[in-house]
Amino acid sequence: MLLLADAHRWETEWGDRWELRVRQVWLGSANWTHAAESDHLEFGLWADEPMLVKEVSEFLLDLLMFSEPLDTTANEPSPELADAHWDHAAFYEAMEAMREDDDSYGGGSE
Repeated sequence: MLLLADAHRWETEWGDRWELRVRQVWLGSANWTHAAESDHLEFGLWADEPMLVKEVSEFLLDLLMFSEPLDTTANEPSPELADAHWDHAAFYEAMEAMREDDDSYGGGSE
């Protein structure tokens, strides 16, 4: 999801004020795997229908408010990620199995 908006900033006696006027939303999927070239259907659309723009905007705002505390000083969302320990051997095995599955459907590399 993406918002296309006009952003306005002006100064007041209480400090800077911001206004964001959302004009359109983009909804779509993006699957950049090898299988997506032949086996998947991707879509994307721009919409300016007022109710859809409002609902998508509110959803994304709720998502940001859920992920960031009100008193944050971060310029961008900064989720608190847990440390992860990767099992590289298991990932390698899984990728090999997926490659074999692709080859059996005729989707192997050429």
